[in-house]
Amino acid sequence: MMYEYLIYMLKTTVSMMVFYSFFLIFLKKETNFRQNRLYLMGTFFLSLTLPLLNISIFNTPPENNTVLYSLFLEPVRVTGSKIGEGLLVTGKIHYTILLYILVSLFFFGRLIAGIIYTFQVRSTGEKSCKYGINMVITHRSVKPFTFMRTIVIGREDTSRPELYQILLHEQVHAKKLHFIDLILTELFKALCWFNPFAYLYQMSLREIHEYQADAAIIDKGHDSFSYQQLLLNQLFSTKNIQFSNFFNYSLIQKRIKMITNSKTSKYSVHKLLMILPLAILITIGFSCAKEEPGSKDNTEISNNEIIPITKDATTNSDSESGNKNSADEEVFFIVEDMPTFQGKPVDNFRNYIADNIVYPEVAAKNGIEGKVFVQFKVTSTGKVADAKVVRGVDPALDAEALRVIKSSPDWEPGKQRGKKVCVMFTFPIKFELGK
Repeated sequence: MMYEYLIYMLKTTVSMMVFYSFFLIFLKKETNFRQNRLYLMGTFFLSLTLPLLNISIFNTPPENNTVLYSLFLEPVRVTGSKIGEGLLVTGKIHYTILLYILVSLFFFGRLIAGIIYTFQVRSTGEKSCKYGINMVITHRSVKPFTFMRTIVIGREDTSRPELYQILLHEQVHAKKLHFIDLILTELFKALCWFNPFAYLYQMSLREIHEYQADAAIIDKGHDSFSYQQLLLNQLFSTKNIQFSNFFNYSLIQKRIKMITNSKTSKYSVHKLLMILPLAILITIGFSCAKEEPGSKDNTEISNNEIIPITKDATTNSDSESGNKNSADEEVFFIVEDMPTFQGKPVDNFRNYIADNIVYPEVAAKNGIEGKVFVQFKVTSTGKVADAKVVRGVDPALDAEALRVIKSSPDWEPGKQRGKKVCVMFTFPIKFELGK
């Protein structure tokens, strides 16, 4: 559902904000570029993973000392095809969702077009080898770039005296597989284009790629001053490939400054260990942000989860007239012979709900959807009693879920050691509009 997806993306944005802030404060000026790349890519994947974790840390039991639980069954799905008095609709797509889809398609289209263009440049180019380095020479006016393990260079650049250094630079990109970082961040941008940290992560990774290539050339014994002169001499305007590693001239000032910086101590790698406490803090923050079980939410709950019940749930506040007073009966949750509905297992009650429930028109018009949990008892006489909403979404949805449960025909009561007993159930009813 779109709600859960947006919550996930919001948590991803918060995670990336925390991790990137640490990078800016403690790591950005470091010259240990391998460490910085590992940090950014590691926290990139952590930011995608941490919001998926469902860890409860500070959840407290109900204030009531009674410890009762109820198992619930597979949710009943109520779609937008049952609105009002049988009015058939396909559901409501919000303009914000449509905007999100269109912008995402734009980013995906741009990425695919870029990949196609890159392969065209490679396939139409001339394979060559200079200084022991394989490359593709193209007649198109492009900056030297690397995609996957292929170095592509314009024909006009092959006559430049600094060609050897340019090829060495691009060879570093190829060997270190920098294109993987860029493809992954481009894909993430397409899915989460509204996340500002998606762009910041990609920008910082591009910078680190260039720093790594520059450092590798200097480490091979090339003169630092002459290499800086090379960077300054390369300021000409030709076409870039967005997701490829190219001999990047927009970063020249930063690159020259980084070349002249003193080397960072190898012991600075211990800063990477800060990922662990940061991840723990983020996980704790997400756990604290979770709503209590009685609150209104649309979160998915596994079928094996148990919902705590207070003493109020076992009172006869909503029992129908004519029913045996269920408050005087011992309540069971699992018995030897479970109650049956119309001669079939309890799961058949889901079909009854699906056939008789109607999506409230006011909720459909307002785009309200979610999961309502209704708790009720099947008494020893087979009556449905004490029906109540234990977790709601919206008054209209809650009322409709309660109505259809209360309208249930009599059941065949459950039995424990041959005696008819009262059994409690919890049924989730999931209201969702068609997409």
